[in-house]
Amino acid sequence: MRCIANRARHCRVAQGGKAVVSLRASRYRRAVQVIVNDEPRELGHGATVADLVQTLGFGSRRLAVELNRAVVARAEYSGTVLRDGDQIEIIHFVGGG
Repeated sequence: MRCIANRARHCRVAQGGKAVVSLRASRYRRAVQVIVNDEPRELGHGATVADLVQTLGFGSRRLAVELNRAVVARAEYSGTVLRDGDQIEIIHFVGGG
């Protein structure tokens, strides 16, 4: 008996010869493909703007983040989940005289 299902991760044959499919999303999390400042980047599933900023090493610097042409407020960084294909522009400010 074959198991036919879209995106099936596990398949077993139950009593009676019927295929049983179970998705174990927590075990098979996909990476998210995004574009950051015109460069492709891969992030973990469920990554947020805050995760990206930290990964890039910006810390608490003054910066502006634009997600799909909309500015994201700093207060919303941790609640803004990134999805496949998102376009992110990050601008950090440099002081000087």
